[in-house]
Amino acid sequence: MLVKLSSILALVAASAAHMTFVKPCARYSPDSFCPKPPAGEQVDYDMTTSIGSEGQAVSPICKHTKPYDKPVATWSSGTATTITFSDGNGHEGGHCEFSISYDGGTTFVVLSQQLKYCFYNGPANTDTPSVLNYNVPLPANLPGSPRAVFAWTWVNASGNREFYMNCADVAIVGPAGSFTGKQMTILNYPGYPVIPEFLGNYNTGIQYYTNGTQVTVSGPGYSGGSGSTSSAPVTTTTTTTAKSTSTTTTSAPPVSSTTTSAPASSSTSSGGGGSGPVAGGSCPTDGVYQCADTTGKNANYFLCLYGKWSPQSCGSGTACFQSGTSVSCSWPSS
Repeated sequence: MLVKLSSILALVAASAAHMTFVKPCARYSPDSFCPKPPAGEQVDYDMTTSIGSEGQAVSPICKHTKPYDKPVATWSSGTATTITFSDGNGHEGGHCEFSISYDGGTTFVVLSQQLKYCFYNGPANTDTPSVLNYNVPLPANLPGSPRAVFAWTWVNASGNREFYMNCADVAIVGPAGSFTGKQMTILNYPGYPVIPEFLGNYNTGIQYYTNGTQVTVSGPGYSGGSGSTSSAPVTTTTTTTAKSTSTTTTSAPPVSSTTTSAPASSSTSSGGGGSGPVAGGSCPTDGVYQCADTTGKNANYFLCLYGKWSPQSCGSGTACFQSGTSVSCSWPSS
């Protein structure tokens, strides 16, 4: 019996596909109704792949760090928006969060959670999802901004211990202000806990979702026109522990200091001030990302691969910002 190779490949692709949202348009989506990627970037035909696996990085936070030139959707505070997913491998559920960032993708605050049974109506023993639409509330006190980053994240119940994430560039119509909520949960990614397969115990890892750090984000306000009601947003991050509370305020986009996982190097990278890794130089851990410097104006960054720094770039008109062992690309600091 003869079977076309294209048919075999289609079946393999279908069995390997996981989940991603298709509404709004995730960054670099191949869907025909979505915008083309920004200059220098390519369409992502593997939107459903994870960004982390077994504690190792596959892609940076947000999967793609350079934002679209314009928002793909405009939402209003005090309403709800429907997030629609493609039909893929639901891995018997798991924990999902829907979050938003006002600082280019460095600080995310949670808007909604779907814990235990994400993509299902209850415990499941099938990889075929039964729920592909979720209504995400946008609180009345959610600040407006002409530029915000919406994120969906997921830790799967079965299979390899992975962390999935896609982001969309959106605008929020609403007044200037602040919003406080739980910080987005990250698991199965470098620098964060790795949780085991659920194996029927849907409370696995749930403590990370119910006992998270509280963060406060702020936006400049946006009326829905071509401009905002003030200049770039200010994001305030509040970290609460059992012993103390500390607050740090930074103007957007944020500039983060080099993390402890970053390599110590006196070499100067090209394209900006400060010191950082150099292409081909040794690096500590595969999967670690490091901005070329901490000026908030340099688009260059590096990825540790096979013990060597590999040069990368956020793209023209953006800059690299450090976030733990990951980086994000946003608008340069003024």
